Order: sequence, then C-alpha cells, then structure tokens
Amino acid sequence: MADRRRIAADGTAAGVTNIHILSWCQQRVETTVRGRVMSVLMLASLGLTPVSLTFAGVRAGLSGRMMFPLAGGATTIVAAASATGSRASEIA
Repeated sequence: MADRRRIAADGTAAGVTNIHILSWCQQRVETTVRGRVMSVLMLASLGLTPVSLTFAGVRAGLSGRMMFPLAGGATTIVAAASATGSRASEIA
C-alpha cells in the first residue's frame, strides 16, 4: 500500500511541476512563436521518451548497479551547468 501512495505522490508532484514549467515558458515566449516553442517542448518531453527509455534499458542491462550513480552524476552536472549560466539568475 505504501508503494501506491508513493507513486500517487510522485505523479501528483510531476503534474504540478509540469504545469508550472509550461506556464512559465508560455508567459516568457512571444505570442507569434508560442505555438512553435510549445511544439518543440512537446517533442522533447513526449517524442524523445522512447529514445531515453531505450538508452536507460541498455545502460541498466550493461551494469544495473551503476545506472543510478551515473544518472545522478549526469543530473548533477546538468544542474550545475544550468545554474552557472548567465540567464539562470533571470528566472523568477
């Protein structure tokens, strides 16, 4: 039962986060190109999911024990690079 509650909480948090991110993007993009930007975001979030799942499956098959440390390291590197960018301080 605890697993179901955890999955429900994760799903709820992901939904709320996605709404905030999409709203933030829509507010900051010019009206004339908003549709194009949203289509690129949808492609990135939905269209690349099979590619990322395939990569994750191959990676887990090669070394299941190293999958999570590698994913955590990659996430940390991307977050650090994003935070040190010149425009990161403009995000409100």
